[in-house]
Amino acid sequence: MKDKYKFCISIPIHEQPEVVIDQIKNFQYFYNNEAAIILHISPDFEFNDEYVDSNRFISKGVYVNTDSLKVEWGTLMHVHNSNFKYAFKHIDFEYFIIHSSNDMYIKHGVKDYIELKKNGIFQANKPIGVNYLVDHNTRNWSKDLYIDQEFVRLMRHLELKQQYLTQCEGSFFEKKVFLSMINAIDKFYVYGREKIYPREEYWYSTIISKFVEQEKLGKPFLLSEIWRRDGIVINEDIIVRICNNQKIDDELKLEHPYDYNNLYAVKRIPRQIDHPLRILIREIINNEKRAKKKTR
Repeated sequence: MKDKYKFCISIPIHEQPEVVIDQIKNFQYFYNNEAAIILHISPDFEFNDEYVDSNRFISKGVYVNTDSLKVEWGTLMHVHNSNFKYAFKHIDFEYFIIHSSNDMYIKHGVKDYIELKKNGIFQANKPIGVNYLVDHNTRNWSKDLYIDQEFVRLMRHLELKQQYLTQCEGSFFEKKVFLSMINAIDKFYVYGREKIYPREEYWYSTIISKFVEQEKLGKPFLLSEIWRRDGIVINEDIIVRICNNQKIDDELKLEHPYDYNNLYAVKRIPRQIDHPLRILIREIINNEKRAKKKTR
């Protein structure tokens, strides 16, 4: 009999065992242990004396994908697809959620939002790649997309005319929807055969149009720094304001039209266990726990 969870979270990891544990604890707290976490560990992951192998990460609700593909820029669609397939085989779940290893939750409410919207991903219909920030430089990956014959054939097969750009982190899908997307991808995509580019930022947001009407889609619930051309950096002020339900969109001048009433996580939090932002987020959690004890 399969383990049963309402939510399933996909995380590719490639470094810092203590930071992986910090992220797991953070996710478990905000999901109240109602989420399965699927780790995809890069083969070049460096373990340490305390975490000597991947088995040390396994605990209740935490699973390690037996597939081990290199976690790096340009491979993440295949990594998340692999995590979904592993989860589909080994556990029972309703929603599939995409994260990276430098995401952290800061506020409650994400479970209700996912159950309300069912599927959430952003679809940018402006020219793909224009004004998209990569290392603070405008890069246009659309030329790689347009010459990717696997993608061209997939679009033709699904009878889709419009390509979309998205943010993957904080995107979520009903299991049946993502399964349909995976089945379509697998008809045409072969890992490593075509040129490397961030497929996950184009394929998911384009393909979902075949299975979910655009007006029914929610938005990613994670605020990412990459959606501002002059390079916003997640800081203490932004975290505190989100936690306190204070307005942030006008000041940030973000290109990404988030649902600002439904932001529950942030990116990027540096992968340093003693970084001030990690300490702040842990303190937010500890303060909540202390407050709950006082009311008992």
